[in-house]
Order: sequence, then C-alpha cells, then structure tokens
Amino acid sequence: MKKLAAILFRALLLVSTAGLAVPAGGQNSIDATADAPAYFDAQADGAASGTGTPLTDGLTVYFPFEGDGNPAVGNFSGTEKRMYATFTLDGRNSKGLLLSGKNPIFFGKPDELSFGSDRNFTLAFWFRTRETQKENAPIFGNRPLGGDSARGILFTAGAAEGEEEGANQNLSVRLNGTDLPPMPFRADGRWHFAALTVDRGGDAVLYLGMPDGRLALTARRPGELGDLDHLDWYVGQDGTGTAPDPFAGDFDELMVWNRALADRDVDKLFRKGLEGKTVLK
Repeated sequence: MKKLAAILFRALLLVSTAGLAVPAGGQNSIDATADAPAYFDAQADGAASGTGTPLTDGLTVYFPFEGDGNPAVGNFSGTEKRMYATFTLDGRNSKGLLLSGKNPIFFGKPDELSFGSDRNFTLAFWFRTRETQKENAPIFGNRPLGGDSARGILFTAGAAEGEEEGANQNLSVRLNGTDLPPMPFRADGRWHFAALTVDRGGDAVLYLGMPDGRLALTARRPGELGDLDHLDWYVGQDGTGTAPDPFAGDFDELMVWNRALADRDVDKLFRKGLEGKTVLK
C-alpha cells in the first residue's frame, strides 16, 4: 500500500508540474523547470516523517529575532551593532522583525553565509506583508538588484505578471544569473514560509509554504553556478543596501544549513512552524 501511494504521488507530481521530472535517486522530487509550481504531498510515501536526519544536523545559523540581534546558532559577532530594524510582538514565533524599507539588517560577510562555488546549502525564513510590493522588492540576499550577470543570491517579492495592483505577489530568487520560476502568494498579512535548497550536483529548489498548509515548490538545474559570494548580506535590502523600494513587511526565523535539505525535511520544518515550534524544538 505504501509503495502504491508513493507511485501515485510521483505520478501526480509529474502531471501537476507540466514537465518537471523525477531524478533517479535524487534528493528532491523535481529536477527541471516549469511555469507552474508543484505541491508537495506530505501524506505520500511517509513524507511527513522526514528523512530521519535531524533538522539540526548541519544547521549553521538560526536567528529567532526575539527582540535582539543575537543568533541562537552561529557566531555573527557584532551583527546586532548593524541592526536598524524594530521588532513586532506577533512574530512567527513570539517576536519578529518589522521591515519598513528604511531599517534593514546588515550581516556583512560572515563565514556562515559564505557558500563559494562548491558548498551545498539551504536558506529558510518566514515573511508576511499586507502591502503590494513594487517590482522585485528585495527581501534577503547578497546580490545587487540589477545586473543579469552579477554574483550572489537574492530573494525578492513583487507584483505577479499580468496581475493588477493589490492582487497576487510573486516570490522569486536569483542565483548569480539564474532565476528560479517564481511562485505567487497573497499579500494578506499572514505568515508565509520560504526556503531555497542548492545541491551543486543537482537541483536548486525554491519552496513557498502557504498559510493554509500547502507547500509549493519549483526547481531548476542550474549547472555550474560558480561563486555565490559577492556583496554584503542584508535582510530587507539587496546586497548594495541601496535598493530604492525594498521589501515592506515582517521577517522571522532565519535559518541556514551547510547541506541541501530534502523536500520532505523542508516540509517537516514548515509543519513545525505552522505548529508554533522552532527548528530547535
């Protein structure tokens, strides 16, 4: 029965992604591109139980943002000296960051966010907004907003193509010159989950967890990405710290791993957040 459920899940995933393929022995369920996201089915193949590897394995950064700039995991010495953000009392877990576009968080170039040209990694965080973001409002990254060939990583939010103002927004991410297919979300003031996994020998996968419990994902096999280290890291700005229209909303629970989490483990992390739990417990 379990084997049948797994086969059905894979079949449904292939149909729903209009061309996304399942890699042989791969870590994630998809390894190509599609215009529409797939939706991860936590019930198929026992996926909700995860891979058996603890979520804390390889966790190098965890910022709970509980009213200060101190990480619960990672060094980041002196980071709090460059925090301009204020805190909201109703974060994803307790407090969170309130980003108005004028109060970004400056991380510099810490070792924990240095991925070079060969490291696998995962980035994850929670965000929300009630505002219609202007095109490509930077949320988190070390890449300049402009420049197709510029190095670095940048998560952005902006108006979905073809949508009128106030309708769907898009969550997007660019790795050097490679864009992953964007995914729509509603600027409804509810918490959304975002994660990016990069396997240097396989896929880059962007995840978007919806308030209703659905986990969407898109992927691209970028090949040789090259060196992803470039400018300083910011929350609420691009890598230059000067983008004119940065993300306006809330941000919480920043996490970084030195490995590419499997999709079922990303799902497990997402479920923990929905239950009000953190990555540590």
